[in-house]
Amino acid sequence: MKKSGENLARKLWKWGLLFLSLCVCFSADSTRVGAAQEFDSKKLIVDGGLLFTADAKGKKTRFEGAEVVEVALEDERNSKRYWLAADPEAYVSEEGLYKGWKSGIYFFGDDGKFISCLETEDAPWSEVKFSPDGKLFVLDSGTGVIRDFSLYAFDGLQLISTLTGISPVDWLDNERFAFTGLDDSHGPRGTDSENDDWKSVVMYERDMADPVTVKAVTATATEDYVLGSVDRAAGELEIWKTSVKNAKDWADPDKREQTTIRVPIPAVGQR
Repeated sequence: MKKSGENLARKLWKWGLLFLSLCVCFSADSTRVGAAQEFDSKKLIVDGGLLFTADAKGKKTRFEGAEVVEVALEDERNSKRYWLAADPEAYVSEEGLYKGWKSGIYFFGDDGKFISCLETEDAPWSEVKFSPDGKLFVLDSGTGVIRDFSLYAFDGLQLISTLTGISPVDWLDNERFAFTGLDDSHGPRGTDSENDDWKSVVMYERDMADPVTVKAVTATATEDYVLGSVDRAAGELEIWKTSVKNAKDWADPDKREQTTIRVPIPAVGQR
């Protein structure tokens, strides 16, 4: 009887150790899974140009690798706005992978708090250009030379129109923006470049049917014009001009002359 009792005691002891081991493993696994939190965009916050997520107690955890872009607006408060192009595969926090990221452009206000997300699969290849007052923005997206320029109202992320052209795109004022437009109605130049259409600097304003060319920098049979930058403070456009003496000379790179010119930003209602 005594031996039988000892065997029973040993069995119970072994089962107790097994049960304890399972409890420890389960507890450790629960801690690990708990660290991989479900993603909640409302918990995102930008602080010092870096992206964090904050819990209910205000503890912040940084997202490594998130490239936040700061934009200084020209509104009454000289406020700032932040955006980032989110690639769901790229964001890993210090506590583990966050689930639920959507490919898109995430916007944050002057206080760094999350405002909204514009979902788009082109986010990793996109850039946002805000109007000076921040009420409108252009989403410059695409993987090639020819880009899509989608105009949105920031309030509600309402799509207004989509155009195509060559970057850069930049704002002339709160209502108009400029970029390099393409004209294929004349046939190719013969330059063997990726895009061989005639190139002019064009302007677009909300609710326009089509962009209008800037008169001083409109392509001709022997001249192409590409937007370099917009200097709103000086009221000028920097333009890259490429020209040849005869139209047949486009095929010869040595006969193309490249210069940089500056032209005034046209007044509203003018070209």
